[in-house]
Amino acid sequence: MPAGLKRLVLALAVLGTGLQLGAGLLFHAAGPIASVQTRLGWAHGPALLALLLVLTVAGDLVAVQVRHGEEHEELTLFEAAVVIDVLLLPASHALVVPVLASLIGSAIRRREMVKTVFNASNLAAATAVFVAVVHLFTPATSGLTTRTVLALVLGTLAFTGINLVALSRVYGLLGDDPPWQIVRDGARLSGVMAIGMVALGG
Repeated sequence: MPAGLKRLVLALAVLGTGLQLGAGLLFHAAGPIASVQTRLGWAHGPALLALLLVLTVAGDLVAVQVRHGEEHEELTLFEAAVVIDVLLLPASHALVVPVLASLIGSAIRRREMVKTVFNASNLAAATAVFVAVVHLFTPATSGLTTRTVLALVLGTLAFTGINLVALSRVYGLLGDDPPWQIVRDGARLSGVMAIGMVALGG
């Protein structure tokens, strides 16, 4: 394993932890943006939390392989599941569920430790920014309004952007492609995916 990859994973773990703590402190009291309790009376509290955790894990496990030179990237429904988490869970839970789902998914797939830590750290950072963006622009219990959808699109763009930059650093270390070339190549696809994931999740 390249020494630069170890430093990257460590730096990302520190960044993810810091962003999670910061977002948690800022939005610890923020409730869910929307609710499905009027339609599904049981869908609240621990039952809803458990259901969304299972759905998020499932979203991580269903993947399509996309090739970047000699490397492969997995495209999943994970982002759509995260959109649902951010909509229906309090901010404190929405911060944690995607990270926990990533760790569970990695355990099920028996991923290498470095990839497990990288994925969890990357998602911790991206999810913290996603939650912060949505809750900065959308009050709790506001429902699925135009403002909410715009905040979700902006948050999802930030989420996919952070993932893309982190992955580009890995590909740059493992291959010959310059990281920012990878970012430029993937930016359009990431933008389209962000809007699509909001549509699926919302």
